[in-house]
Amino acid sequence: MNLIEIKAPGEAIQLDSLIRKYFSKHLKGRDAERFLKEGHIYLANRKETRWKTRVKANSKLILVGDLQLQNSTICSEDIVFENKSLVIWNKPHGLPTQGTMKRHEANLYDWARLFYLEQKKFPTGLPYVGLHHRLDRDTSGLVLMSKQRSANKELSDLFKNRQIEKSYLACVEWGEKIPDKQWTFKSLIKRGQGKNFPFQFFVDDKVGDEAITEFRLVKSEEGKCHWIECFPKTGRTHQLRVHLSHLGWPILGDRVYGHKDSAPRLMLHAQRLKFLFQGQVIECEAPMSNTEGLSI
Repeated sequence: MNLIEIKAPGEAIQLDSLIRKYFSKHLKGRDAERFLKEGHIYLANRKETRWKTRVKANSKLILVGDLQLQNSTICSEDIVFENKSLVIWNKPHGLPTQGTMKRHEANLYDWARLFYLEQKKFPTGLPYVGLHHRLDRDTSGLVLMSKQRSANKELSDLFKNRQIEKSYLACVEWGEKIPDKQWTFKSLIKRGQGKNFPFQFFVDDKVGDEAITEFRLVKSEEGKCHWIECFPKTGRTHQLRVHLSHLGWPILGDRVYGHKDSAPRLMLHAQRLKFLFQGQVIECEAPMSNTEGLSI
């Protein structure tokens, strides 16, 4: 099952005409009528079962069903923490956090909405899920989402004011000897043209955004790799990958800042979150599930 979301055109249109116009690639023959009767179509976030409904200009239409499916799914076992206000997922590597330029590609955000839809706790409409931060597609680990709009401001302020403690585990190339058990690296990071990629980020001495990361050596496997715990104090794009590569320890499997053939996956995992929310200290941890034969 997956989800396709579109915006109606700038003039009113009948629902059956809208479905035929925008969903013709996905619904053949009487499939559209069946999807409508079975409750797979949502208009303005409410289930719609009337074929001749008049759709207002610029309305949001969502189709939920067994369409083209890419990547993986999520399930209740991927929930690390949940209460009435928020949920924390353990995202698998290879799954985007949110929608990409490939409009119908599976992603964690859409799967979360579908997951709650299938729980049948919201019989008249789509459940609300709010996304507050992202992980790279190839990074696995903890992603926090709100379940109530009333929680958004407090969560947004926590991220804005850097009051959420985050810890990542990275497995890096053997490379240079690590001189200290713990250290802090501060730099400026700027976006630029990559050698083999349309864009990537670089450490620069003069221009860019400030990026600060604290590191702790967890374990070294002689001649193979180092396991390093990373504590980002700022949230720049690709910050951990850029810093570790610049220091001489690119993350295994990093095809942008390291060597893509060094591991089957990017060996970076968001393993821990800790923060104070609504008077409660919330602390979650999820180990890296696939270490590609490397011991930790």
